[in-house]
Amino acid sequence: MDVTVAVVAFNEEANISDCLKAIQAQTYRLGAIEILVIDGRSTDRTRELVAEAARNDSRIRLLDNPARQIAAGRNIALLGARFPFLAFTDADCRPPSHWLETLVAGWKRVQRDHPRLAGVGGGNRPPLEESEFLNALGLYLDSTLGSLGSVQGRNFPFACPVASVGCFNALFDRQVLQEVGGFDASLGNMGEDLEIGCRLRRAGFELWYVPGAEVIHRLRSDLFAWGRNMFAYGQGRAEVSLRHHQLGNRFFLAAWAYALTLMGAAQGRWPKARALLTLYVGLVVAYTGGLAWLAKRSHLWPRVAVIFLVTHFAYGCGMVLGTIRGAVKAVLGDGPLAWVRSPRLQAIAKR
Repeated sequence: MDVTVAVVAFNEEANISDCLKAIQAQTYRLGAIEILVIDGRSTDRTRELVAEAARNDSRIRLLDNPARQIAAGRNIALLGARFPFLAFTDADCRPPSHWLETLVAGWKRVQRDHPRLAGVGGGNRPPLEESEFLNALGLYLDSTLGSLGSVQGRNFPFACPVASVGCFNALFDRQVLQEVGGFDASLGNMGEDLEIGCRLRRAGFELWYVPGAEVIHRLRSDLFAWGRNMFAYGQGRAEVSLRHHQLGNRFFLAAWAYALTLMGAAQGRWPKARALLTLYVGLVVAYTGGLAWLAKRSHLWPRVAVIFLVTHFAYGCGMVLGTIRGAVKAVLGDGPLAWVRSPRLQAIAKR
């Protein structure tokens, strides 16, 4: 299996060299690999660092992403890749040396019984021990209520079918991605991997989680940046949920219930709202206390509890705003109920 590894980047001077070194160090020997960096016209030294790495490694190529958006960058990788399999990771990720080998081995195991396989992926974790915040964030992500069962946050010991795979850690059949029209560039920087998962499954393809392929992901380094990112993720999920008629899923219902409870508690017009909010906070404190105690990291308890509260608040608000924005766009006939696909990708798919 010859594989193109694609990295979408913008102003990643602090991370891109470490990412490329990790990809170059892969132990993969089952085929050839090439490395694409799709850069959104960075204004820092990202392009210079990639060019320097490319001079010493002919497998590395730099492609331009004038749109400066993630979904568009993934489509550029899809069009520019030379090999039939396309792996994605992000510039702020460091894949372990066995990463690609593990994904390909998992692909081969799953495909024996599931010929309609379109992609496999793994989880991620923050670089532990760099800060107490990241240690606490790692506990949050690898918990049932933290990730709500998502394999993108938790690291399960077994392979299983999933609704989507995060493109910070994924391997796709390039032809299948072309058949469904590539990534939806109208989503910009959030939700493109979730959305294409919906279309792949609608077309009869499968996506699977592969254990043992987790990447080290330099997630947001402080609570404010993390909350802002979760707000953006919430907006992306809301738009995708609207488009694919998933308004009844647990994310949607929980986000709206949370938002309504907060508004009711703030206005004081719904007496039960404050009681529900108090109960929720109490459950979070108890649950996170148990997490920290089981991990033998009791001193992280307050941090983990705050991460839970901030994440749920930011994600819920993002989903509410994303729902409103998506509905307005739908009424105006521009997005999220209309699939926006690249004409060039459509032509490729027809061929």
